[in-house]
Amino acid sequence: MWVFLTILCSLFLTLHFFRMGLLIFTLASLSPIFLVFIRKWWSYLTINAIIFLGTLDWFRTLFRIVSERAKEGKPWFMAFIILSIVIFINILTLLILRKREIKEKFTHSKQ
Repeated sequence: MWVFLTILCSLFLTLHFFRMGLLIFTLASLSPIFLVFIRKWWSYLTINAIIFLGTLDWFRTLFRIVSERAKEGKPWFMAFIILSIVIFINILTLLILRKREIKEKFTHSKQ
């Protein structure tokens, strides 16, 4: 379950940065897809950092899009719902990654 959610968050963020034309961020946001298979402590920390920073960017995007659309008088509620779901999935993934069983999968191979 945690692998699926991590990959899903990574793909959402990758597509978001790709659409914005940010190649370096696009490539960096792809890294959790590969890091879930490397059971080292640094990969666990990197996955968490990327998803956390991605969640912050989703919040920024949510506020930007909703405020722009509301100011222009365009419909904004559907964008709000979609981005809220993406943010919820990111936060859920971060919470699941904090479980002891998940951390142990990375710490046991730390030696």
